[in-house]
Formats: sequence, structure tokens, C-alpha cells
Amino acid sequence: MRTLPAAPLLLARLVAGCDLIERPPLADDFGAPYTLLVGAPSGGDGSRATPYISTNGELVVTVRYSGGCNEHFFGLRSTVKEGTAQLWLTHEDFGDACEALREEMLTFQLSATVLAQPTIELLLPGGQTVPLRTREDG
Repeated sequence: MRTLPAAPLLLARLVAGCDLIERPPLADDFGAPYTLLVGAPSGGDGSRATPYISTNGELVVTVRYSGGCNEHFFGLRSTVKEGTAQLWLTHEDFGDACEALREEMLTFQLSATVLAQPTIELLLPGGQTVPLRTREDG
């Protein structure tokens, strides 16, 4: 009986787990529940509403989620296809069962590839899409 070396099998398993095909996110790709607050004021003077892209290429968003006992992590994922960049947040709550309502403003540096697209959209867990526009910083 012929056996394959372990290294190619391990590599095949690693590659199979990679997201090599550009596709919109599935419901599970958003992670733990959260709400993205559209139109939430940012800054002390409330002059801007989130979400927006600053002139230095950062996505600024405000999120609301339940928790308070554990640290939470938000990440940013993206896909680019046919001149459109689609962005979405992933939320890891690390099993936080606390029910306090938390609100946070987050910033994510966008890649040059995303910023070069004529259309940039932020996808929400409920299936809605928020068009993003570049706004002046400061």
C-alpha cells in the first residue's frame, strides 16, 4: 500500500481552509451578534456620522453589542470584484454571556486595493448595504 507524505496532506488542509474565491459573506461570517449604528455621531462635536471613510483611508464605524464580562474583538474583511469593494465586520465575543449593552467606535485602516475601487460598500449582518463615501478628515 502506498502512503502519501504528511506535508502535502497538511498543506492541502490548510489551503482548503483559505478563502481563495472572492465571494460575499455568509451569515456566519459576521460572527457574534452586533448592530452597526448608521448615523451615529463621532467626535466630541458630533459633526460626523458613522460609518465613513476618512481622508487617511480609515473606516470609522460605531457598533453596539451585548457583553461586558470579556474582551470583544472586531475584525474587518473585504472582497473586491468588478470595481466594487464590499467590507464587513466580524465579531468575536469569546463566549461573553453578560447582557450589558456596549457601544464602541472602531477604526480600521483600509488597503490600497479597497481604496482604489470606485464603489465601496459596508455589508451589515441583516443583509443591508451601506454605501461609503470618502469624507474630509478633521
